[in-house]
Amino acid sequence: MGSGARKRADAVRYETAALGLPAAGLIDMPEFPFAVAKFPNMEVNVKQFSIVNTANLIVLCFLGVCCCSQMRAQGLGLIARDQYSVASVCGDYSAIATYGPNIARALGFEVMDGHGNIRGAATVNQPGSDDTTRSISRIGISGTYTVEEDGSGKMDLSIALPGGGSASVSEDFVITKTKTINGVLIATEIEDMQEVPSAVIDNSSLVIHRYTLRRVLKSCVSGR
Repeated sequence: MGSGARKRADAVRYETAALGLPAAGLIDMPEFPFAVAKFPNMEVNVKQFSIVNTANLIVLCFLGVCCCSQMRAQGLGLIARDQYSVASVCGDYSAIATYGPNIARALGFEVMDGHGNIRGAATVNQPGSDDTTRSISRIGISGTYTVEEDGSGKMDLSIALPGGGSASVSEDFVITKTKTINGVLIATEIEDMQEVPSAVIDNSSLVIHRYTLRRVLKSCVSGR
């Protein structure tokens, strides 16, 4: 047997072994056509094998495209759900204010309704008429707020002062912690800085606030 015929015979042995066909009678066959003649079903099986592989490949490609599309849709859905909005700031929050380097302090609460409205009150401890006294006063808080998709926002507040007057202040804030309640992303901690000097104490020091969620309102997670 020539080298060409031997190579063809070896190729036939490999293909018939892969297809589960009997290999007997092929070792000494001089030419590939005679091998096909001895096993007439081999050519048909090779074609069937190729068709099945092609069909499997098409199915795998289709499933891959479907999975990628579904993952992309789910990813977009997560992004959409994770975007902040005015509804993310909703609940009864404790409000702790610090004036300058601990010159004064305020302890209070603010209720934010998830629709941009605020109401609350606080007790302020500030320097008294001399270095040996402190002044304790009560203030009221009302106003509105907005929230950006990145979790930053702004409050525009009206402060009811002890003497009966009022003052307007603006505060820039950022949501620092959240949790998901009934599928709604709710801010649990917020920090801010006041744009203008204090309306409560006679001092131009920076005023900062920290808000911590104490209680989630039923309306915050019910959509009402």
